Amino acid sequence: MRSGDLESIHVPSEEDEAVRDYLRSRDSLRLDLGRNRQRLMKFLLRKDIKYSTTKY
Repeated sequence: MRSGDLESIHVPSEEDEAVRDYLRSRDSLRLDLGRNRQRLMKFLLRKDIKYSTTKY
């Protein structure tokens, strides 16, 4: 211990953990939305239904 071989670590606060959990959830939902949108578009294409979308 005295030789300086050990390094200190940062232990996140509860607020830091909450923000991290929120960001993980948001990212997961964003990916799910994209996957589900793609799944729906492919389903409509199989049924020969033309549906075009725009972001705006």
